Amino acid sequence: MLLIRRKNGRPGSARLFATAARRYWLDVFPAARSQQRRLLQRAEAIPDPLLRADALSSHRAKGSNSEGLAALAVLAPPERRAPIARSLVGYQLMLDYLDGVSERASEDPLANGLQLHHAFAVALDPDAAHEDYYALAPAREDGGYLRELIATCRAPLRELPSYPAARQPLLRQARLCCESQALNHALHFTELDDEVDEWAARTASEAGLEPGFEWWELVAAAAASSLCVGALLALAATPGASEADARRVESAYFPWASGLNALLDSLVDLDEDPEGASHLRRYRSREQAAERLQTLAAGARRRVSELPDGRLHEAILAAMGALYLIHEEAWQPDRKPVSLAVFGALGPHARPSLAVHLLRRRGRGGRALFAAGRRPRGRAVN
Repeated sequence: MLLIRRKNGRPGSARLFATAARRYWLDVFPAARSQQRRLLQRAEAIPDPLLRADALSSHRAKGSNSEGLAALAVLAPPERRAPIARSLVGYQLMLDYLDGVSERASEDPLANGLQLHHAFAVALDPDAAHEDYYALAPAREDGGYLRELIATCRAPLRELPSYPAARQPLLRQARLCCESQALNHALHFTELDDEVDEWAARTASEAGLEPGFEWWELVAAAAASSLCVGALLALAATPGASEADARRVESAYFPWASGLNALLDSLVDLDEDPEGASHLRRYRSREQAAERLQTLAAGARRRVSELPDGRLHEAILAAMGALYLIHEEAWQPDRKPVSLAVFGALGPHARPSLAVHLLRRRGRGGRALFAAGRRPRGRAVN
């Protein structure tokens, strides 16, 4: 990929942003939107009204999530971008759909959540057998919709040249997401403090993380995000990738970029989430929240920049952040310090990304940044 380089040897941001945008709009976006429309038709035909409502919500209220995850397909070779985009749309729609399904009360919320979300592992393993995902759920007649989402995600896996190298990290992320979602939703119905603490400690140890992460940054945020899966599937589509390459991608995205992804979602949904379900409210103050999200953003940016095609990873990270910062809710007075801290830490790609989202969605959120005429400075984090 030929890029304009400045005197310091790094690619010009404008040219890099244009390259990423061209790949997205020409190769990724059409495939993602086509897949969204096809799966929406399947959702509309779900027999059970409760499950149909959950599925339609994942399309109509959270459709930007699957469109955003598909953006990671720009990291794949040209001939693989459309198949990866379609696969990622299926995975994200499944995550958002099951997020709603598992919020419904059941006899054993934790077991029900684990059973439902085992679909993640099956979706990322073409050799895995289907299970009765709704075995413990109060509603189950989905007309084959969940299996269709799984099939959509699995469709390209056997043909991806480096899938064997990425398989174990992909399945590890699927397991973490399954356990995280199950624990997070079960907390609404029962006390699980010991289980949550044990899970967070084990996950931090397995990932080789230094002390300092809050439990909710792992349980409720990083493990529940699909970003790492998107980056790993793009790597799986790249010929010659090794298991070491896959581990590097995983450790760059989890828990840094993944945690930021989920916590920015919590920032935007602060008014909607119940008191006990808001991850952002778990911080002692908005100042602490701003510091932690800035730490995650700066840590994510530094780590992804060290990957092959690191500047492109940086641009995608900034675009992900801007997707949340475009919302007016992110700029309410009590949340503005958090948004400014994240915006500054995301680097030079955040500003053009926010501009593109503003043009597309005609939102008012974030316009104060442009009116100020300068980019906020984020404190450097090592």
